[in-house]
Amino acid sequence: MGEVLDTGRYDPVLAAKAPGWATELAGSHTPETEEYGISSTVYRADRLFHPQRLLEALDGWEGVLRSKGFCRIATRPDALAVWSQAGPNLVFEPGQLLGPDDRAGTELVFIGVGLDPAEPHRRLDPALLTDAELAEGAQRWRCWPDPLPGWASEPHGHVHDGHVHV
Repeated sequence: MGEVLDTGRYDPVLAAKAPGWATELAGSHTPETEEYGISSTVYRADRLFHPQRLLEALDGWEGVLRSKGFCRIATRPDALAVWSQAGPNLVFEPGQLLGPDDRAGTELVFIGVGLDPAEPHRRLDPALLTDAELAEGAQRWRCWPDPLPGWASEPHGHVHDGHVHV
């Protein structure tokens, strides 16, 4: 901490003379979000994702620079999936373990260029479990084919990297 704090290298007078300050204070600075068309939107859902339909929903989705959050995947109902995407690389990792009565849902933030705030819902809502699939229950969901990469800490001993190319 001593190498970072109280070094005497920060000069508030000099910093106040930097050209960006005056522009910002005058209110004439164009935020990078506007200048480059970057925006964000949040996607929330209470249902679990069907793994095959989720993979299909992600195919060819352009303009998303970054997305992050957590979701539930039906074939892996015992844990939240931690979702982390940057550019074309999306990683699912096991997160918090869930009990049978936990009702955790999905919460994802998408950041992109020219991102339509309705696009996550158009793409991802059809990947959620239907009423009929939901009624089948976790024991049945575990038997479904799951094309998503496995988790390195998967209980069955399979070791995968958890990466999806989107």
